[in-house]
Amino acid sequence: MSAYIENFDDYNDGQLNGQDSWFGNDGPLIQGVVTKAGAKAVGSDNVDCAGTFKAINNQASGIQRAFLKGVDLIPGRHFKIGFYDSTGAEFIFWMEINKTEGIIFTSWDGAQNIETVLAAYVDDHWYDVEMEWDAANNRARGRIDGGAWSNWHDVVGYTAVGYIVLEAFLWDAGGGGAAYWDELGEGAPLSKPRSFGQII
Repeated sequence: MSAYIENFDDYNDGQLNGQDSWFGNDGPLIQGVVTKAGAKAVGSDNVDCAGTFKAINNQASGIQRAFLKGVDLIPGRHFKIGFYDSTGAEFIFWMEINKTEGIIFTSWDGAQNIETVLAAYVDDHWYDVEMEWDAANNRARGRIDGGAWSNWHDVVGYTAVGYIVLEAFLWDAGGGGAAYWDELGEGAPLSKPRSFGQII
C-alpha cells in the first residue's frame, strides 16, 4: 500500500502552487490560522481552483487519508481531494465535500461518474477521509470518520494513480465559505512509520 504523506508545516505561507513540486492552478493557500494539527494547513477562502496537482510516482494500490473541513459553505460550494491516472489525463476518483449534496465518494467508470453519498454535510467539522484503490482490479472505494467503506466502484482503464489533486469550485466575489485540507497520510492500517513529504 502507498500514500502521500504531508502535513504542510514546512511550507511557506501563500500559494500552494509552486511549492514542493505542486503545480497547476492558484487558489489553495498555505496558512496557519485553521489547522487540524501542527502549524499549517491548506485553505481556499472564496477562491475557485480548477486543480493544484502533485505527482506521486504511479502507485498501483494504496489507502490515502486526509482531513477536510468546510466553514460557512453556502449551497453550490464544494471542494475535493482526489487522484488522476498515471498519464495525468483522467480524473479517476475523488472525495467531495458539498454543502448541498453531502460527502460524496465518486469514481469515473469510463462513461459516467459513479457516486456514493457517505453522509450529510456538517459545517466546521474535520472529516477524516480515506480512499482505497486497487488498480489491478480497476476499482476504488471510500469512507469517512472511520465508518463503513462504500462498495467498490469500477474505475475503468487505469494501471496506477499518478497525481493527487486539490480542487475548490463555485466560490465567487460574493463569498461562500472556506475549504481546508490537512494531515495527508496513510489510511488504516498504519503499517509503516510516517515520513512527511514522502510516498510510503
